[in-house]
Amino acid sequence: MIRTSTATRVGRGRVDNGRNTWAAMVLIVVAEALLFCGLLYSFYYFRITGQGQWPPGSQRPDLSVPLLSLGILLLSSGTMRWAGRAARAGQQTALKVAMGATSVLGLLFIDGQIYEYLRLPMALDNNVFAGVFYMITGFHALHVVGGVLINLAVTLRAFGGLISPTRRLAVQCAELYWHFVVIAWVVLFAALYVF
Repeated sequence: MIRTSTATRVGRGRVDNGRNTWAAMVLIVVAEALLFCGLLYSFYYFRITGQGQWPPGSQRPDLSVPLLSLGILLLSSGTMRWAGRAARAGQQTALKVAMGATSVLGLLFIDGQIYEYLRLPMALDNNVFAGVFYMITGFHALHVVGGVLINLAVTLRAFGGLISPTRRLAVQCAELYWHFVVIAWVVLFAALYVF
């Protein structure tokens, strides 16, 4: 088993105490937020300029599956918060359970997204709105899959004894990313389904 400390050597004798890793994760989240802003801009641009009909058929989509998916992601935000607190308190069992639960909830969200795609009354190539809708929700689904993979990697680190109250940067980065994914879905849900 490989043990790592919070301070690691990085080229020419310099030591990284985690600030660079945290700053990198913050920059990744900011870049991803800008990506979603651009995607939403394109959605509203096409909607405002009237280049197609939204929603298709002038009817609002059924919100039952998207609302359930929203609830699942909000619940997963709570389990991720539980994981962060467990890591700070050194509660290894709670950390493993919370990270696992967050991953399972993320996979349930993806399952709901696939079901939603199969039942929507529009195809990817129906019109510009359908294309933008699928692009935005598809990018978000990819981010959820990425978050699940990060969570699983952190869970494996926890099972390997590599997470402790003084070595929990991996949990903090996973928590930041996961909360971003959840907040992004809240915004996308409001933009795509409500307004």
